[in-house]
Amino acid sequence: MKESFPDNISFFAQGWHPLPYWAKFFCALGYWTAIHNRTHKYRVSISAPVRDYAATFIVLGLTVGSIRFDSMSVHFETLCSLEYGTPLFYMDKLKRKKARFAGTEEHPVFNELAIKIRLESKESGGLTEYIARNRAHLVSVTEQDFTLPGNQKGYSIDANLDLISIFFGLDDPMSFISNSSYDSLIVGTLTTISEELKNTRFLVERGNVRTEGTLVDLVRPRCLIGEIGFHTDIISSTSSSGSIKSGFDPASVVVIDGANAFLRTNMDYSDHSQIVIFDRSERKYQDAITLINQEYLLGNFEKPNLDVIKPTKIPSGVLFSITTEQRGVYSGAAETY
Repeated sequence: MKESFPDNISFFAQGWHPLPYWAKFFCALGYWTAIHNRTHKYRVSISAPVRDYAATFIVLGLTVGSIRFDSMSVHFETLCSLEYGTPLFYMDKLKRKKARFAGTEEHPVFNELAIKIRLESKESGGLTEYIARNRAHLVSVTEQDFTLPGNQKGYSIDANLDLISIFFGLDDPMSFISNSSYDSLIVGTLTTISEELKNTRFLVERGNVRTEGTLVDLVRPRCLIGEIGFHTDIISSTSSSGSIKSGFDPASVVVIDGANAFLRTNMDYSDHSQIVIFDRSERKYQDAITLINQEYLLGNFEKPNLDVIKPTKIPSGVLFSITTEQRGVYSGAAETY
Protein backbone atom coordinates (compact mmCIF):
# COMPACT_ATOMS: atom_id res chain seq x y z
CA MET A 1 0.00 0.00 0.00
CA LYS A 2 1.24 3.49 -0.87
CA GLU A 3 1.14 5.91 2.06
CA SER A 4 0.14 8.99 0.07
CA PHE A 5 -3.33 9.92 -1.09
CA PRO A 6 -3.94 9.80 -4.86
CA ASP A 7 -2.47 12.59 -6.99
CA ASN A 8 -5.84 14.06 -7.94
CA ILE A 9 -9.39 13.61 -6.65
CA SER A 10 -12.34 15.32 -8.36
CA PHE A 11 -16.07 15.25 -7.67
CA PHE A 12 -18.96 15.51 -10.10
CA ALA A 13 -21.53 18.32 -9.79
CA GLN A 14 -22.63 19.46 -13.26
CA GLY A 15 -19.09 18.71 -14.39
CA TRP A 16 -15.87 17.58 -12.70
CA HIS A 17 -14.33 19.83 -10.03
CA PRO A 18 -11.18 19.46 -7.91
CA LEU A 19 -11.78 18.28 -4.37
CA PRO A 20 -11.95 21.42 -2.18
CA TYR A 21 -9.27 22.05 0.40
CA TRP A 22 -11.61 21.61 3.38
CA ALA A 23 -12.38 18.05 2.23
CA LYS A 24 -8.65 17.26 2.01
CA PHE A 25 -8.22 18.73 5.50
CA PHE A 26 -10.87 16.43 6.97
CA CYS A 27 -9.25 13.45 5.22
CA ALA A 28 -5.90 14.43 6.74
CA LEU A 29 -7.46 14.81 10.19
CA GLY A 30 -8.97 11.32 9.99
CA TYR A 31 -5.68 9.88 8.77
CA TRP A 32 -3.73 11.57 11.59
CA THR A 33 -6.14 10.23 14.22
CA ALA A 34 -5.96 6.69 12.85
CA ILE A 35 -2.17 6.44 12.87
CA HIS A 36 -1.87 7.83 16.43
CA ASN A 37 -4.87 6.01 17.86
CA ARG A 38 -3.14 2.78 18.87
CA THR A 39 -1.24 4.23 21.81
CA HIS A 40 -3.40 7.21 22.77
CA LYS A 41 -7.09 7.96 23.01
CA TYR A 42 -8.12 11.24 21.41
CA ARG A 43 -11.10 13.50 21.27
CA VAL A 44 -10.98 15.83 18.30
CA SER A 45 -13.76 18.42 18.52
CA ILE A 46 -14.54 20.35 15.34
CA SER A 47 -16.72 23.44 15.03
CA ALA A 48 -17.64 24.37 11.45
CA PRO A 49 -20.13 26.70 9.73
CA VAL A 50 -21.74 23.58 8.19
CA ARG A 51 -20.89 19.92 8.61
CA ASP A 52 -22.00 18.49 5.25
CA TYR A 53 -19.58 15.76 4.13
CA ALA A 54 -17.23 16.41 7.07
CA ALA A 55 -17.90 13.02 8.69
CA THR A 56 -17.64 11.13 5.41
CA PHE A 57 -14.26 12.59 4.47
CA ILE A 58 -12.95 12.08 8.00
CA VAL A 59 -13.94 8.41 7.76
CA LEU A 60 -12.18 8.18 4.40
CA GLY A 61 -8.99 9.41 6.09
CA LEU A 62 -9.53 6.98 8.96
CA THR A 63 -9.81 4.12 6.49
CA VAL A 64 -6.54 5.05 4.80
CA GLY A 65 -4.76 5.35 8.14
CA SER A 66 -6.26 2.19 9.62
CA ILE A 67 -5.60 -0.32 6.86
CA ARG A 68 -3.63 -3.04 8.59
CA PHE A 69 -3.44 -6.29 6.73
CA ASP A 70 -2.29 -9.24 8.78
CA SER A 71 1.17 -10.47 7.99
CA MET A 72 0.72 -12.91 5.12
CA SER A 73 3.18 -15.35 6.65
CA VAL A 74 1.51 -15.29 10.07
CA HIS A 75 -1.93 -15.77 8.53
CA PHE A 76 -0.66 -18.61 6.36
CA GLU A 77 0.89 -20.38 9.35
CA THR A 78 -2.36 -19.97 11.27
CA LEU A 79 -4.29 -21.58 8.43
CA CYS A 80 -1.79 -24.43 8.24
CA SER A 81 -2.40 -25.25 11.91
CA LEU A 82 -6.18 -25.61 11.57
CA GLU A 83 -7.97 -28.84 12.31
CA TYR A 84 -9.01 -30.88 9.31
CA GLY A 85 -12.51 -29.90 8.21
CA THR A 86 -12.48 -26.39 9.74
CA PRO A 87 -15.11 -24.25 7.95
CA LEU A 88 -13.65 -21.46 5.81
CA PHE A 89 -14.63 -18.75 3.40
CA TYR A 90 -12.68 -18.42 0.17
CA MET A 91 -12.70 -15.29 -1.99
CA ASP A 92 -12.70 -16.42 -5.62
CA LYS A 93 -12.50 -13.16 -7.56
CA LEU A 94 -15.74 -11.40 -6.54
CA LYS A 95 -17.41 -14.55 -5.26
CA ARG A 96 -17.33 -15.71 -1.66
CA LYS A 97 -17.41 -19.49 -1.48
CA LYS A 98 -17.78 -21.95 1.36
CA ALA A 99 -14.83 -24.25 1.96
CA ARG A 100 -13.34 -26.75 4.38
CA PHE A 101 -9.71 -27.05 5.41
CA ALA A 102 -8.23 -30.21 3.89
CA GLY A 103 -4.68 -30.14 5.17
CA THR A 104 -1.38 -29.02 3.66
CA GLU A 105 0.60 -30.34 0.71
CA GLU A 106 3.28 -29.24 -1.67
CA HIS A 107 1.79 -27.00 -4.32
CA PRO A 108 1.63 -28.96 -7.60
CA VAL A 109 2.91 -26.00 -9.63
CA PHE A 110 5.02 -23.74 -7.43
CA ASN A 111 6.93 -26.39 -5.47
CA GLU A 112 6.15 -24.84 -2.09
CA LEU A 113 3.93 -25.65 0.87
CA ALA A 114 0.27 -24.82 0.28
CA ILE A 115 -2.97 -25.33 2.12
CA LYS A 116 -5.69 -27.42 0.54
CA ILE A 117 -9.31 -26.37 0.72
CA ARG A 118 -12.27 -28.45 -0.35
CA LEU A 119 -14.98 -26.52 -2.19
CA GLU A 120 -17.52 -29.23 -2.98
CA SER A 121 -18.95 -32.24 -1.21
CA LYS A 122 -17.22 -35.59 -1.54
CA GLU A 123 -20.32 -36.95 -3.23
CA SER A 124 -19.80 -34.40 -6.02
CA GLY A 125 -16.14 -35.20 -6.44
CA GLY A 126 -14.72 -33.16 -3.56
CA LEU A 127 -13.25 -30.35 -5.69
CA THR A 128 -10.14 -28.98 -3.97
CA GLU A 129 -7.88 -25.99 -4.53
CA TYR A 130 -4.32 -25.27 -3.46
CA ILE A 131 -3.69 -21.91 -1.79
CA ALA A 132 -0.08 -20.74 -1.73
CA ARG A 133 1.30 -18.38 0.90
CA ASN A 134 0.89 -15.28 -1.27
CA ARG A 135 -2.85 -15.98 -1.65
CA ALA A 136 -3.55 -16.76 1.99
CA HIS A 137 -5.47 -13.50 2.47
CA LEU A 138 -8.23 -14.95 0.28
CA VAL A 139 -9.04 -17.55 2.94
CA SER A 140 -10.62 -16.78 6.30
CA VAL A 141 -11.92 -18.89 9.16
CA THR A 142 -15.62 -18.67 9.96
CA GLU A 143 -17.66 -19.78 12.95
CA GLN A 144 -20.52 -20.71 10.64
CA ASP A 145 -21.15 -24.40 10.19
CA PHE A 146 -22.36 -25.62 6.83
CA THR A 147 -22.46 -28.51 4.42
CA LEU A 148 -20.49 -28.04 1.23
CA PRO A 149 -22.71 -27.86 -1.86
CA GLY A 150 -22.39 -30.11 -4.86
CA ASN A 151 -21.91 -27.35 -7.41
CA GLN A 152 -20.96 -24.08 -5.78
CA LYS A 153 -21.48 -20.76 -7.54
CA GLY A 154 -20.62 -18.57 -4.56
CA TYR A 155 -22.04 -15.36 -3.13
CA SER A 156 -21.51 -12.33 -5.38
CA ILE A 157 -19.75 -9.32 -3.85
CA ASP A 158 -20.22 -5.78 -5.10
CA ALA A 159 -16.84 -4.05 -5.09
CA ASN A 160 -15.14 -1.44 -7.26
CA LEU A 161 -11.74 -3.12 -7.39
CA ASP A 162 -10.24 -0.59 -9.81
CA LEU A 163 -11.08 2.32 -7.51
CA ILE A 164 -9.82 0.48 -4.42
CA SER A 165 -6.57 -0.39 -6.18
CA ILE A 166 -5.89 3.15 -7.41
CA PHE A 167 -7.02 5.03 -4.30
CA PHE A 168 -5.16 2.91 -1.76
CA GLY A 169 -2.28 2.06 -4.09
CA LEU A 170 -2.87 -1.68 -3.73
CA ASP A 171 -1.52 -4.21 -6.19
CA ASP A 172 -4.09 -6.70 -4.93
CA PRO A 173 -7.36 -4.93 -4.03
CA MET A 174 -8.86 -8.24 -2.93
CA SER A 175 -6.69 -7.93 0.19
CA PHE A 176 -8.89 -4.98 1.16
CA ILE A 177 -12.15 -6.79 0.38
CA SER A 178 -11.21 -10.04 2.07
CA ASN A 179 -10.34 -8.34 5.39
CA SER A 180 -13.36 -6.99 7.27
CA SER A 181 -12.64 -4.72 10.24
CA TYR A 182 -14.25 -1.90 12.17
CA ASP A 183 -11.72 0.85 11.45
CA SER A 184 -14.34 3.40 12.44
CA LEU A 185 -17.98 3.97 13.29
CA ILE A 186 -20.15 6.92 12.30
CA VAL A 187 -22.85 7.98 14.78
CA GLY A 188 -25.38 10.38 13.30
CA THR A 189 -28.31 10.59 10.91
CA LEU A 190 -28.28 7.39 8.87
CA THR A 191 -30.13 8.73 5.82
CA THR A 192 -28.03 11.89 5.47
CA ILE A 193 -24.67 10.16 5.81
CA SER A 194 -25.73 7.31 3.53
CA GLU A 195 -26.73 9.79 0.82
CA GLU A 196 -23.37 11.56 1.05
CA LEU A 197 -21.56 8.26 0.68
CA LYS A 198 -23.70 6.95 -2.19
CA ASN A 199 -24.75 9.91 -4.29
CA THR A 200 -21.57 11.82 -5.16
CA ARG A 201 -19.26 10.41 -7.80
CA PHE A 202 -15.51 10.88 -7.58
CA LEU A 203 -12.74 10.65 -10.14
CA VAL A 204 -9.44 9.41 -8.73
CA GLU A 205 -6.06 9.63 -10.46
CA ARG A 206 -2.75 8.10 -9.46
CA GLY A 207 0.05 8.50 -11.97
CA ASN A 208 -1.47 7.97 -15.41
CA VAL A 209 -4.31 5.75 -14.17
CA ARG A 210 -7.79 7.04 -13.35
CA THR A 211 -11.19 5.63 -12.45
CA GLU A 212 -14.55 6.65 -10.96
CA GLY A 213 -16.63 5.57 -7.99
CA THR A 214 -18.29 6.67 -4.75
CA LEU A 215 -17.19 6.89 -1.14
CA VAL A 216 -19.19 3.72 -0.42
CA ASP A 217 -16.68 1.86 -2.59
CA LEU A 218 -13.82 3.04 -0.38
CA VAL A 219 -15.10 3.16 3.21
CA ARG A 220 -17.53 0.22 2.74
CA PRO A 221 -20.07 0.74 5.56
CA ARG A 222 -21.48 -2.52 6.84
CA CYS A 223 -25.09 -1.32 6.71
CA LEU A 224 -24.77 -0.54 2.98
CA ILE A 225 -22.50 -3.27 1.60
CA GLY A 226 -23.15 -6.20 3.94
CA GLU A 227 -20.94 -8.53 5.93
CA ILE A 228 -18.08 -8.93 3.46
CA GLY A 229 -15.19 -6.49 3.37
CA PHE A 230 -16.74 -3.77 5.52
CA HIS A 231 -14.46 -1.16 7.14
CA THR A 232 -16.93 1.09 8.93
CA ASP A 233 -20.60 1.31 9.83
CA ILE A 234 -23.25 3.95 10.41
CA ILE A 235 -25.45 3.89 13.48
CA SER A 236 -28.24 6.26 14.46
CA SER A 237 -27.62 8.41 17.51
CA THR A 238 -30.86 6.99 18.96
CA SER A 239 -29.46 3.45 18.88
CA SER A 240 -27.62 1.81 21.73
CA SER A 241 -23.89 1.16 21.40
CA GLY A 242 -24.77 -2.43 22.24
CA SER A 243 -26.35 -2.80 18.80
CA ILE A 244 -22.86 -2.84 17.24
CA LYS A 245 -21.87 -6.36 16.34
CA SER A 246 -18.70 -8.12 17.42
CA GLY A 247 -15.38 -6.86 16.10
CA PHE A 248 -15.73 -3.25 17.24
CA ASP A 249 -12.76 -2.91 19.56
CA PRO A 250 -11.54 0.06 21.65
CA ALA A 251 -8.94 0.92 19.01
CA SER A 252 -11.70 1.77 16.52
CA VAL A 253 -12.44 5.49 16.13
CA VAL A 254 -15.96 6.85 16.57
CA VAL A 255 -17.04 9.81 14.44
CA ILE A 256 -19.97 11.61 16.08
CA ASP A 257 -21.82 13.82 13.62
CA GLY A 258 -23.69 16.68 15.28
CA ALA A 259 -24.45 18.13 18.70
CA ASN A 260 -27.54 15.99 19.28
CA ALA A 261 -25.62 12.82 18.51
CA PHE A 262 -22.79 13.89 20.83
CA LEU A 263 -25.06 14.71 23.76
CA ARG A 264 -26.87 11.39 23.40
CA THR A 265 -23.97 9.02 22.82
CA ASN A 266 -20.55 10.37 23.81
CA MET A 267 -20.48 8.40 27.08
CA ASP A 268 -21.41 5.21 25.20
CA TYR A 269 -18.09 5.45 23.37
CA SER A 270 -15.89 6.82 26.15
CA ASP A 271 -13.36 4.01 25.64
CA HIS A 272 -12.78 5.05 22.03
CA SER A 273 -11.06 7.92 20.31
CA GLN A 274 -13.75 10.33 19.14
CA ILE A 275 -13.94 12.87 16.35
CA VAL A 276 -16.92 15.12 17.05
CA ILE A 277 -18.29 17.50 14.41
CA PHE A 278 -20.49 20.46 15.32
CA ASP A 279 -22.42 22.82 13.09
CA ARG A 280 -22.58 26.26 14.74
CA SER A 281 -26.18 26.70 13.56
CA GLU A 282 -27.36 23.64 15.54
CA ARG A 283 -29.86 24.29 18.32
CA LYS A 284 -27.88 22.14 20.78
CA TYR A 285 -24.49 23.51 19.73
CA GLN A 286 -23.83 25.55 22.87
CA ASP A 287 -24.94 22.70 25.16
CA ALA A 288 -22.44 20.38 23.48
CA ILE A 289 -19.59 22.89 23.69
CA THR A 290 -20.35 23.49 27.37
CA LEU A 291 -20.15 19.75 28.08
CA ILE A 292 -16.82 19.45 26.27
CA ASN A 293 -15.41 22.38 28.24
CA GLN A 294 -16.62 20.89 31.52
CA GLU A 295 -15.01 17.54 30.74
CA TYR A 296 -11.77 19.30 29.88
CA LEU A 297 -11.73 21.20 33.17
CA LEU A 298 -12.39 17.99 35.12
CA GLY A 299 -9.69 15.99 33.36
CA ASN A 300 -5.93 16.12 33.04
CA PHE A 301 -4.84 15.56 29.47
CA GLU A 302 -1.51 15.07 27.81
CA LYS A 303 -0.14 17.64 25.40
CA PRO A 304 -0.83 15.93 22.07
CA ASN A 305 1.92 15.34 19.54
CA LEU A 306 0.61 17.30 16.59
CA ASP A 307 3.71 17.15 14.41
CA VAL A 308 1.85 15.31 11.65
CA ILE A 309 -1.03 17.75 11.37
CA LYS A 310 0.62 21.06 12.31
CA PRO A 311 1.81 21.81 8.76
CA THR A 312 -1.78 21.42 7.56
CA LYS A 313 -3.57 24.71 7.05
CA ILE A 314 -6.87 24.89 8.91
CA PRO A 315 -9.75 25.89 6.60
CA SER A 316 -11.35 29.27 7.14
CA GLY A 317 -14.21 29.15 9.64
CA VAL A 318 -13.16 25.81 11.14
CA LEU A 319 -12.19 25.63 14.82
CA PHE A 320 -11.02 22.49 16.56
CA SER A 321 -9.51 21.23 19.78
CA ILE A 322 -7.66 18.01 20.53
CA THR A 323 -7.40 16.32 23.90
CA THR A 324 -5.53 13.10 24.47
CA GLU A 325 -4.69 10.58 27.13
CA GLN A 326 -2.41 7.58 26.97
CA ARG A 327 -4.42 4.39 26.85
CA GLY A 328 -4.75 3.08 30.39
CA VAL A 329 -3.44 6.37 31.89
CA TYR A 330 -5.60 9.44 32.55
CA SER A 331 -3.30 12.46 32.50
CA GLY A 332 -2.12 15.44 30.43
CA ALA A 333 -3.31 18.61 28.57
CA ALA A 334 -4.99 19.83 25.38
CA GLU A 335 -4.54 22.17 22.44
CA THR A 336 -7.17 24.30 20.71
CA TYR A 337 -7.09 25.90 17.24
